[in-house]
Amino acid sequence: MRVSRVLLCTGGSAAVLIAAVLLCSAVSAGAHTQAPPRARVCAPACLPANSGAHWPTRMRLTLPRTAITLRGGGLAAAVALADHSGKAATLFGNMRVPASLLAGALLPLAFGFPMPPCKDEVLAQRLSMANTIIGTISLVAALLAVVYSSVAVNKLTETTPHLAESVSHLLMRDYEQYWLGTNVHFLLGLLGAVAMIGIRAGLLGGVLPAATAVSGILLMTSIVNRGIAIGDGSGVDGVKFGSHFGSLIMRYMFIVAQQAVREGGPLALASVILPTASVALALRRLFAPPSISSK
Repeated sequence: MRVSRVLLCTGGSAAVLIAAVLLCSAVSAGAHTQAPPRARVCAPACLPANSGAHWPTRMRLTLPRTAITLRGGGLAAAVALADHSGKAATLFGNMRVPASLLAGALLPLAFGFPMPPCKDEVLAQRLSMANTIIGTISLVAALLAVVYSSVAVNKLTETTPHLAESVSHLLMRDYEQYWLGTNVHFLLGLLGAVAMIGIRAGLLGGVLPAATAVSGILLMTSIVNRGIAIGDGSGVDGVKFGSHFGSLIMRYMFIVAQQAVREGGPLALASVILPTASVALALRRLFAPPSISSK
């Protein structure tokens, strides 16, 4: 009778032990399946009941470089967030070097080389004035592209990087004015350089070289428009700064004007008022009757 009681107690204890082991295994397996990938919790797996130890109040948790986007209370997508500041700095650097070279080429085209001779004095004065206006606008635009890109590279290097889904999202969120200003001013300077080449080529060779320059301006604008329309290549939900070059210019002008009104600084306000007034005066002088000196 005593032996049967011992066996019964032993069997009951073994059954309880087996049930406890199975329960621990199930809990452990559920914890592993629910844990995010690459997540490690630095805490003891189990503690004895009589050890007197407690769970730590602060645990180190190593999370992957991913974030879960919740929309409408449901799980929409797992979007990878990463530091794209290096890529953004590279993009600005790719624009800064060509803009610097363009500014160096625009200076002699605008003020260094004399205009080719022209038999029509009225046409010569108009073309000379147009070359000076286009050269000034193009040179200033190229230098502004250098300033925008240089400041952006410095900010991307100095400040703490903010995680973003892509480099396009980073530019749209934190550096939209810098990116638009760099591209708009660089393209304006480039198109102005081709226009000045066309003026000189037309005076020297007639209609054919001038038409070639105009064709180049149209082709470059078409290439730029296609690139702007594509955006970052992500489709409908992708990042697009505009649909064509004109939309980029309008968006950039809106941001600059909005910043000038919001901040109210004298430099920002003058940067909007002076170019508008100077362009109006330049166009008025360009189409005004020229003064021809009598011989």
